[in-house]
Amino acid sequence: MALWGKSELIYNSGKVTINFSDKQVKRHSGTIDFVAAGIKTGDVITVGAAGSIGAAVVSAIVGVHTISIASTNDFVYAGGNQHTNQDYYINEKPKYTLEDSTFDAPELRTTGFSTSIFTRSILGVDVAETGIARTATGNAGKYAVEHAGWVGITSYTDCHGNLRVKSETLVAFSGISSDREDALYPDT
Repeated sequence: MALWGKSELIYNSGKVTINFSDKQVKRHSGTIDFVAAGIKTGDVITVGAAGSIGAAVVSAIVGVHTISIASTNDFVYAGGNQHTNQDYYINEKPKYTLEDSTFDAPELRTTGFSTSIFTRSILGVDVAETGIARTATGNAGKYAVEHAGWVGITSYTDCHGNLRVKSETLVAFSGISSDREDALYPDT
């Protein structure tokens, strides 16, 4: 199992339910087929709108509609034994980021160093997206990153109404593929 991979999006079809007691993620609705999608041990599943529930490393493929996760420690616990009917995506982001409280769920927050909503996320930014961001103007240009690869992004609005964006290259890597996000980092 590698520490990270190149795919920003492997799979995100349907909705899932997370069971905290047996550490399984199961199909709730939609056409989910974890086997056909090629999900494997070591991939990372991020759950909830904008990662609001959290993330975990896939520990086993139980069946077509079920995967096991290594831990529920990085999920937001809201009482009860499970979260149902949740959006999700599976990718190969760096696994060590799950242990970094900087990137804990939720991605959208209203507390911390800003009174406005701020976002912390990990994105796979490919070479083309890096080049486009570097030449962009206005707010889009604030998302320019130093290197292609897995990048931690923090954005918020300061007390003067200005967009602030901080980026940290977590893994410099030119082989990012399977794009998940095109709003901040368009391909063209």
